[in-house]
Amino acid sequence: ADGGANCDGMGSLSPHMMDSPALNQTIANSILKPVLKGLRARGISYSGPIYLGLRIDADGRPHLLEINTRLGDSESQTIFPRVDEDLFALLMRMTSGERVERRLKVKPRSCVTITLSAGAKSALKDQAELDRDTDWPFRDIGSGEIVRFFPALLAEKAMVFWAGVEQSADNSLRTRAGRVAHISALGGSIREARDRVYASIQSVCFQGKRWRTDIGA
Repeated sequence: ADGGANCDGMGSLSPHMMDSPALNQTIANSILKPVLKGLRARGISYSGPIYLGLRIDADGRPHLLEINTRLGDSESQTIFPRVDEDLFALLMRMTSGERVERRLKVKPRSCVTITLSAGAKSALKDQAELDRDTDWPFRDIGSGEIVRFFPALLAEKAMVFWAGVEQSADNSLRTRAGRVAHISALGGSIREARDRVYASIQSVCFQGKRWRTDIGA
């Protein structure tokens, strides 16, 4: 759905238009199961999230880019609003060693998340400069900018997940550079969720705010 320069973490959507039982089975058989087999072969007892960063090619084949033992960012902010059960209780069962093999119960709703970042690549002026900027997507323009939050400007079913922020000595909220906040919104379709999340952009304001305009397009 995205075009042009991009990186992970600038936005996400759920459910994805490429999601299918066949693709999920391929990912499980060719990527996830070998990872779990490798953990067992090394005597590693692991309880927690496994994040698979994948690229799906034009033929629908998955390619593994990265593996993380953490929740995805901004993927988590898209998945969590759709969870329709007590996620905390489920995670606690897993940490106690209980084996839970089932899918999460999810709401029949779509969710789109966009990332508000400090100094992303779109802040630069021309394509030549874009191509030279090796620090993208979180080009350093300095931290410490005041962050202002206006809840009244959030659209229906929209919410904010804070990320690269900190409270200063004067109790104001300030940027720490990078991903400053994620705005997520639920909707009856990807389009409705996308409209709501982009309508909520001005609920979070800070100097140098950047975001992609094509998430879910």
